[in-house]
Amino acid sequence: MKAAGWRYAEVADETLADDIDEVAGNFASKFYYELDNGMFLINDTDMITSDADTSVTNDLGFNVSISGPLAMRTSLLTEYHSDPLDGYKKTDNTLGVSLVYSFK
Repeated sequence: MKAAGWRYAEVADETLADDIDEVAGNFASKFYYELDNGMFLINDTDMITSDADTSVTNDLGFNVSISGPLAMRTSLLTEYHSDPLDGYKKTDNTLGVSLVYSFK
């Protein structure tokens, strides 16, 4: 999916005088695959690009049904910024493990 739009962000860093307020492009990909009964692989990728920064997030997840509406989810969230603020890295990874309850 591709889309054009407007990017607005309030900047919390005092070194920048203005908030970000500009035209931006958005690209997204959503992938969902059922491996077996109660086992799912999910990969969501989003990219927002503008003059200020290009940010890419990728969320790779694996869900396994435990019992009835309960499932365990493990995920790896990767974030990238082409022009991070001073003191911040370009990439960041977060490993997640969670218990999910499905309302049906």
